[in-house]
Amino acid sequence: MATSPVSARVRRVRDVSRRNEVPAHADLIELSKGEPDLDTPRPVVEAMTGAIAAGWTHYATVKGDPELREALVTDANRRHGTSYSAADCVITHGGAAAITATVLALVDHGDRVVTADPSYSLYRDAVALAGGELVEVEIRPGDESAGLRRLAQRAIAEDATMIMLCNPVNPSGATYDRTELESLAATLTGTSIRVFVDEAYEAYVYEDGAFATALDVPSLIERLIFCQTFSKTYAMTGWRIGYVVSSDAQALQAILDVHKTFNGPLNTAVQRAAIEAIRTRDDVIPAMLAEYAQRRAYVMDRLSAVPGVRFVAPVGAFYVFFEYDLDIGSAELRDLLVREHGIALRPGSEFGDAGEHHLRLSYTYSMDTLAAGIDRLEKAFTELAGMRAVTAP
Repeated sequence: MATSPVSARVRRVRDVSRRNEVPAHADLIELSKGEPDLDTPRPVVEAMTGAIAAGWTHYATVKGDPELREALVTDANRRHGTSYSAADCVITHGGAAAITATVLALVDHGDRVVTADPSYSLYRDAVALAGGELVEVEIRPGDESAGLRRLAQRAIAEDATMIMLCNPVNPSGATYDRTELESLAATLTGTSIRVFVDEAYEAYVYEDGAFATALDVPSLIERLIFCQTFSKTYAMTGWRIGYVVSSDAQALQAILDVHKTFNGPLNTAVQRAAIEAIRTRDDVIPAMLAEYAQRRAYVMDRLSAVPGVRFVAPVGAFYVFFEYDLDIGSAELRDLLVREHGIALRPGSEFGDAGEHHLRLSYTYSMDTLAAGIDRLEKAFTELAGMRAVTAP
């Protein structure tokens, strides 16, 4: 009897995934990765080496180091007035594992999950892995209030299991404020729809009052699955540590059941270092935010001079998601820019249908690299003028 070489779940992911690697190219300037180039803060590194020297080299508790979980919820309760306990937290292998474990734990075959379009591409893959159906609602930068209402209404109409939000948004840098999140919660009143909020870029917001963490919205808490990661906040991408917090005990136990099945406990010494990251947060984040703010201003100024390009200023994260007027799809344009101009960006189509005719530029690179890369981008768009569409896409 003939059998498929891979499972149906793998085939589902392959069918829907838009995540891809940058084609290889000599002398390539990379502006595509959400990978902070800043060093992990020295106190965190020293805490890691100290933990190893002190013998923190054996299995950790599968749910996560109790002291780390206590530190996380104590910090959240202090800053946001929540009342979480350490029992409400699971430590995961980065934010990606938190996302995937949550979806596998809470989404059954055929369940609908609603998310914004454009949004982080891993949501699509995780829902496909679980056998669910992703329902995307277009929310363009600058249209957050109306867009979030539409998203909530669509979730109710679809009898969705869960809403997944990225705030600040990858790829656009758009943000949701407290009023918008309170409206979302009010619209969902009387439903059992859970709200998963991924706040990986929470530390990097450039305009006061434009962003609110879901933890500041009491009316969301009972349905909230809160996801965070140390990757972006502390430049700890390679350390692979994230976490989920929820007051929904059944949901959290289900997430833990998945986590211990396909991951198991996280590296013990890394968790000890993460405690130091939380302790020194207020000492290290301001300088990192100031560095990204400087790069953001430079990139926006340079892109404003590139022919056929327009964008809404990103409020958070560290990307500029710009629209272009060339008559070519974003994935094809990305390949062309790599192949013929030696500059790599992310195609907007990776983040949803509404991302088509956009590219995502990351400013997690040095000023010299940004300058050289945008020089190439400007030259490329000037040379591609003959491909310019008569009307904007």
